[in-house]
Amino acid sequence: MKRIANLYVAELQPNRDPLTLKLVSLVVGTLLVVVMIGAGLSKWYLANQQATTAKLSAQNTAVQQQVNQQQELLKQALNDKQLLAEIDQLELRLAQRQRLLQHMRSVTQTGQPSFANVMTDLARVDNDNIWLQRIVLAYQDMTLQGHTTAASALPRWLASFSNYPTLKNRNFGVFELRDEQNGALQFTVGSDSHGSLLLQQPSQLGTSSGATNNGSGARP
Repeated sequence: MKRIANLYVAELQPNRDPLTLKLVSLVVGTLLVVVMIGAGLSKWYLANQQATTAKLSAQNTAVQQQVNQQQELLKQALNDKQLLAEIDQLELRLAQRQRLLQHMRSVTQTGQPSFANVMTDLARVDNDNIWLQRIVLAYQDMTLQGHTTAASALPRWLASFSNYPTLKNRNFGVFELRDEQNGALQFTVGSDSHGSLLLQQPSQLGTSSGATNNGSGARP
C-alpha cells in the first residue's frame, strides 16, 4: 500500500499581499477626488460667505450714511428759527382747538334742548293772534319777538308754555309792547342777557342779531 506525504505545507507556501498595486492606485485616486471635491466646496462656501459679508457691509454703510444725513437735517431744523416759530404756531393752534373741543363738549353736555325741539313746541302753542318774527335761543335763555293783534293774548300764550318740556321753566325778564302803524302790536319777551337784541328799533327786526339761533316767519 502506497502512502503519499505532502511535504509542501502551508508554512512553506508564499504569503500573498492583499494590497495590490491596482487596488492601492484605486484607493489613492478615490481619496484624491474626494479631497478635491471637498476643497472645491470649501472654496465655494468661503467665496459665498465673503460675498454675503460684503453685501451686508455695503448695506450697513448706506444705512449709516442715511442716519448721518437725517441727523444733520434734524440738527439744522433745530437751529432754524423760522421752522421753530412755525412749530410753536402749530402747537398753539392745536391747544386752542383742544380747548374749543372741550368747550363744545361741555356745552353739549349741559342738556340744552335743540333748536328744532323748541321750534316744534312753539308750533304746538300756536295762537291765531300771535305770529313770531324772531327767536333767539342760547342755553336756557330765550327771547321771542313778533306781532300780535291783541295784547291780552300774550299772557295766555306764555302761560301755555308750561305744558311743553322745552318751553317751561323759562325766565322772561323783559316784556315789551310797541304800537305799530297798522294797529298791531310789536312785542319782545325774553331774557336780560339778550340786551343787544332788545335795544334794536322796530325797523331792525328783520336784520341779523348775531344770536345763537334765529328764526323768522310771518303769518299773512
